[in-house]
Amino acid sequence: MAPARLRRLNRRLVEDLREDLAGLYVESRVPAPGNACRRPGRQDFLNAESDGLMGCAFGFPVRGDGSWWLGFDGVLPRGVGQLAVSGRAFAFGDILIRPHPQDRELARRVQKRLLTDHQASLGATLVDGGGPGGP
Repeated sequence: MAPARLRRLNRRLVEDLREDLAGLYVESRVPAPGNACRRPGRQDFLNAESDGLMGCAFGFPVRGDGSWWLGFDGVLPRGVGQLAVSGRAFAFGDILIRPHPQDRELARRVQKRLLTDHQASLGATLVDGGGPGGP
């Protein structure tokens, strides 16, 4: 099996790959052993927005007006706000990666590519606070 190749997708290509993305979503969301959480299904993905799809990342540039940080309970390092104001912060909404035996760094490569494409110096991953220990 050859190493995975990265390719940027636009909105139209994502729509064309919708079913493949749904399969990737299901395979990448295997619960940890002992975790009683329900495993998401294909329809969960379809209801939301190599030869085979190996991974993808969704995200958006963080606005610098401060509204993005509302509800954050903590102290942001000074540089984070400055990067957001300059348009160099990026939030990852989801990263879906199918295990690949010859590319164990695939998730890191996908993240780096998306940050590079958006000329971002900072990437932040959004975490669902509704799970165990969350609100």
